[in-house]
Amino acid sequence: MNVVMEIDKKYLSDVEEWLGIENVQTVNGKHVASVKLPFDNGLVMKIMSYGSGIKVVEPVELKNEIKA
Repeated sequence: MNVVMEIDKKYLSDVEEWLGIENVQTVNGKHVASVKLPFDNGLVMKIMSYGSGIKVVEPVELKNEIKA
């Protein structure tokens, strides 16, 4: 699934290493990653490991799973 996330500057280099620097851009002063990833428990756990350092923007299903 296509995943869009906002990344806190503190975690930017880690996320660039994880997802590839080519998948992370700065848009309106925010660091945004846009990448196709498998939607599974591993993805949920990886995102949650960053705490509030990553905010899932899309898709809604993944965003809701993180909140739950």
